Formats: sequence, C-alpha cells, structure tokens
Amino acid sequence: MDLKDKILPRIDELLELRHSVSQADIAELAAGTITILQLVYGIHSTHLEQILTLQKQVYSERVDDYLLRSFKDHLCGYLRSLRSDAIEGRIVNLQAEARGEVFGDFLTSARRALDEHEKDVAAVLACAALEDSLKQCAKSHSLNVDDAEMATVIDALRSVGAVDKTEGAVLKGFCQVRNKTFHAQWDKIDVPSITSIIAFTEQFLTKHFSSSLL
Repeated sequence: MDLKDKILPRIDELLELRHSVSQADIAELAAGTITILQLVYGIHSTHLEQILTLQKQVYSERVDDYLLRSFKDHLCGYLRSLRSDAIEGRIVNLQAEARGEVFGDFLTSARRALDEHEKDVAAVLACAALEDSLKQCAKSHSLNVDDAEMATVIDALRSVGAVDKTEGAVLKGFCQVRNKTFHAQWDKIDVPSITSIIAFTEQFLTKHFSSSLL
C-alpha cells in the first residue's frame, strides 16, 4: 500500500467531521490532520508548524465557538489540499520538497559552523546532508538503497541517469571525505573539501528537489 492509498481513506473520514461543532470532533480532526501532515511532509515542515501554532493559539485562550470554527476551517482546508495532491499524484514531489528543506537547513548550519571555525561539526552536517539527499533521490527513482554504501548509491543514480559521469566522479571523491568524517579522522579533513561538498549539495538539491529551496 503506497502513501496515497494509506492517507486518502483517513482524509475522507476526517472531512466527515467538517460540519461538527463538538470540541471532541475538532480535537480528533486536529490530531488526524497533524498525523497526515507528518507522514507527507515530515516533522520539520512549515505546514505542520503552522497547524501546531494555530492549535496552541486556540487552546491558550478561552475556547469559544468562533476560534474553534476558524481552526476547523483551516484543518479542513489542509485536508482538501492534501486530498487533491494525493489524487493528482503530487505527494511524492511534496515529500521531496519537504525533505529538501531539511537538507537546506543542514547546509545552512554547516556554513555557519565553518564561519565559527567549527570544521568538524561542519563536516558532519555537510556529509549527512549529501548522503541522505543522494539516497532520497535514489528512492524517488524507485531504487532500493536503504542500507547501501554511498558509493553504491552513486552508481545506482548513474545507472538511471540521475547523475552524469562528471558528477559521479566528483561524488566518488566526496566518498573519501564522508568516510573520514564518520570515522572521526578529523586531521585528514580540510575546509576546502567541506566547502565543495556544501556547494555541490546545494546544486544537487536545486536540481532534484526544488528550485526554490535554497
């Protein structure tokens, strides 16, 4: 069962509560919407953050009918949008963009760490963002790479044309930096290598996840 088949019945079930004024039903609507948003966008998405912020505002004050109706309308709006995206097959792209936002945050933190002369921290963040973005790209091409080494992931991406020969050669060089990083060989890692990984990963995200992430 793919994600579409998993969430559509639950969305329809939750939308049945759209006419209810019961606090219990609205609470169920909120909980269900939050769960679905986590599945689709991940726990760090702006969409989820907006819902949680609204929920906090509603229940931090004296709960009245107007606030509850407004909150319910927002929840139903998210659900209707998700339903449309699922039916039209846009869920995979949405997940990729949300994941890309997280990678972008990692790279921003890596750059900040370099500015603060925290080379080792920057290396961990940059290498993690690169390797995970490669695996997510591979998964979007239906490649099974969950337990694969980074070099294997690169070869798999080349086999489907997601990475060209030149990019593959650059990435194979990054494998050495990645291995030194995750084996804590800090004296063998230099700043230029980290800077190159950050720059490459930014371009990779823009190409494969979303042109608006970075």
